[in-house]
Amino acid sequence: MERQEALLDGPLESLTLYGLPINLRDSPIAYAEYQSKLPSVPPRGLLGNSGFDQLPLSTMQVPDGKRLIYDSAKLARLDILLQELKAGDHRVLVYFQMTRMMDLMEEYLIYRQYKYIRLDGSSKLEDRRDMVMDWQTRFVP
Repeated sequence: MERQEALLDGPLESLTLYGLPINLRDSPIAYAEYQSKLPSVPPRGLLGNSGFDQLPLSTMQVPDGKRLIYDSAKLARLDILLQELKAGDHRVLVYFQMTRMMDLMEEYLIYRQYKYIRLDGSSKLEDRRDMVMDWQTRFVP
């Protein structure tokens, strides 16, 4: 039941990028359902089939969305706060010291299907001003 729930509750973006969870790749039922939802995407996802010269792959294992939220009391509380702020049409700015934390937060935002802009050290200098301007003016909840 948990395996089916993990596949059904995962947003299509995460499935497209990361493919089927490792524990479901051997399941013919999960594989068939995955192929019906994403027929042209391989079971390892787009990132799993990318060459090392295209994208640096992280060795970090990210749990599925529900576990990511509910295994961390801080993220569970942040989840509640963000839902309240979204209901009030607020925008939120979150700072992180480490890009790994940004990676985890990005997984959470994709899971909840929130719009976001990620500005970090890999953002091009010439794009940063435009990204901040978009967030201040055009990026509405």
